[in-house]
Amino acid sequence: MAGVLTYYSIKVLDSKNDVVKEIKRKRCNSYVKNFMLLLNAIFNKTYNSVVDTSGTEVNAGAKCSYSVSTGWLNSYSVVKTGTCYGGLLVGAGEGDDSYGIIVGSGTTEVTPDDYNLANKIAHGTADGQLYYYGTDILSPTVSGNTVIQSISREFVNQGSVEVTINEIGLVVNTSEDNYKVLIIRDVLDTPISVSPGDTVIIQIDIEITV
Repeated sequence: MAGVLTYYSIKVLDSKNDVVKEIKRKRCNSYVKNFMLLLNAIFNKTYNSVVDTSGTEVNAGAKCSYSVSTGWLNSYSVVKTGTCYGGLLVGAGEGDDSYGIIVGSGTTEVTPDDYNLANKIAHGTADGQLYYYGTDILSPTVSGNTVIQSISREFVNQGSVEVTINEIGLVVNTSEDNYKVLIIRDVLDTPISVSPGDTVIIQIDIEITV
């Protein structure tokens, strides 16, 4: 199928590293309004009003600053300063649940105005939490006429009770402004039960086919 499509895959491994549950390439249908507003801001090198994950309306334009010294040229020091655009970051580090791939236990139906998960599962080792490892941005792959950009994250239940994942999301960090903005939210058709000691691997694939 030509066009831009997005899929998610989920794999649950037990403490022996055996696969206990797997969802393969489920269509992700829920880019929210924030995504298109940020895309428009990048295209126009401007700002648009979006709602960050705290529920606050912010002017985001994926802005970043640069200051590059190129050394001496014809006896003048050349220094370039200003702004650049396009910095939508998803590579959150280990323990950072403020952006990247995030998970939750909420079941509220998705709407275009969603700005966060209905009930995000926090990073941690206590009961009811999941340990968030870093969000990995894989190198693009090409298969025939399809180019795939994959994003992946691992979560581990280090508590003593089962944790249920009902929703997943992708949150971007708007670079210098440091706003955390939800761009994807999906409620799972089948909840994912994560027993103590289990590892969950979630991968989001953004695919373009000509």
